[in-house]
Amino acid sequence: MWWERSVTDPCAGRSTRICLRRVRSIQIVGLVSYMGGGSDSSFVWSPIAALEKLPLEGELLGMNNQGVVVGSFSDQAALWVGGSLQAIGPTGSVARAVNDARIIVGELKGPVGQALGFVLIEGMLLALDPFSFLENTRGRSVNEAGVVVGENYIPDAGVSDASYWIPG
Repeated sequence: MWWERSVTDPCAGRSTRICLRRVRSIQIVGLVSYMGGGSDSSFVWSPIAALEKLPLEGELLGMNNQGVVVGSFSDQAALWVGGSLQAIGPTGSVARAVNDARIIVGELKGPVGQALGFVLIEGMLLALDPFSFLENTRGRSVNEAGVVVGENYIPDAGVSDASYWIPG
């Protein structure tokens, strides 16, 4: 059975766009974009709790079933847990997804400026190496077994290969 619910606009009176990014358990993580200027604002919402604004930036947000949220803050991959924000990546990084074991995937700027996908496992940052001549990688999602899906690509060329990485 599906229930229709609406999220109350947290910016009443302003021209906004609300983008719901991930649904986990009974929580939704999303982003409010202000049309015509202003910074975006991310949030977590559930039908039993108040709307909680997060200090994460951009539309690249992920959330696991425990309500751990990942994204970016001050141009660094970041983790939001129980009201606390923690930088988890170097400058130029963004976290895109997190599983229930807190394995985090995303991307960062490589040594020559290319995008390099990463997996963060228990504080250890591991690169997602490209499989082909496509020099850029991006981790998009991770399942509970630690399998990462993403892509190898050439920026602005429209060329990409769907990819997956298996732990071990």
